[in-house]
Amino acid sequence: MLPWYIFVSIPAILMAIWILSGIIPRRGVESPGFRVIGQAVGYQVRDYEAYILCEVEVTGDLRDAVTRGFRILAGYIFGNNMKKESIPMTTPVGLSDAASEKIPMTAPVSVVTGTDVHTVSFVVPSKYTLETLPAPVDQRVRFRVVPSHQAAALSFSGCAGVESVRKKTIQFQAALERDGVNLGSGISLAQYDPPWSPPFLRRNELIVTIRQK
Repeated sequence: MLPWYIFVSIPAILMAIWILSGIIPRRGVESPGFRVIGQAVGYQVRDYEAYILCEVEVTGDLRDAVTRGFRILAGYIFGNNMKKESIPMTTPVGLSDAASEKIPMTAPVSVVTGTDVHTVSFVVPSKYTLETLPAPVDQRVRFRVVPSHQAAALSFSGCAGVESVRKKTIQFQAALERDGVNLGSGISLAQYDPPWSPPFLRRNELIVTIRQK
């Protein structure tokens, strides 16, 4: 019969492996540069540096859109491009409604409205420009320059399922309305961790551009 401490240590070892599997992929992964310029009740205000997005438009619900969109982008990242060049992964993976620029402040994000057209994106590593990025083989993949801007961001942990995103969006919108924030885009969902990460370690954000008055 095995000693009692073996039975105690096995779950602890498995938990440690699970936690490390979520932490290690983050190390050395680039994210958009920003500085926090304000802290309101319920969200941060940030100054973002300019960056380039690699994005694809897909249809489906929240889970399906992220899965299929990321698969297309991952193909590009891992060599499905004209140069067959591998591009370093970055965070976050973004999800927004394809018509987000037209969504008024009082409307919820796409997963709440029921629309099934989404844009899934990742931030291109800063060493690239539009001129040096390898052209995609898949013509659904496109690039977009996002100029420097201010944004409001609400961070939360756990699984970013439809219901949790809906509740956080309502909370976020209420805080923005309370403070009279002038929005310059629709609300986007940003996910920073792989799907196998422990929920309590996952970093998710709702982000919206602020229009300068």
